[in-house]
Amino acid sequence: MVTVSLSIIVLVSFAIFTASIGGDALDGKIENGHYFVRQGAPYKEVSFFQYIISAFLCLMASVAFFLLGNRVLYVLEIVGILKSKSALRICLNIFFGGICGSVFLYSIFIILHSLAMSRG
Repeated sequence: MVTVSLSIIVLVSFAIFTASIGGDALDGKIENGHYFVRQGAPYKEVSFFQYIISAFLCLMASVAFFLLGNRVLYVLEIVGILKSKSALRICLNIFFGGICGSVFLYSIFIILHSLAMSRG
């Protein structure tokens, strides 16, 4: 239950922060020492720290989504929906692992890239 609660808190924090700065670092860019986020078409310039926080929250949200997805699979197995459907369980685990793992790795790349760009 703690995992679910923390995951929900992280996802809500990510959503609120993303809405407040006008986008996220995953869809953003760095140009000439300026940091931009985007949600939709226009880019919005943000500070270095907002950009890093956005990338970190993306990383944490990918972990939270993975944990929630696995918790849902666990509940479906306990209830009996997935007991006889091992192929479906495997496909769902690959889906959650693949999507969340990709976002996680891309978030790490963005954090490292932005740190390298900030040093010159």
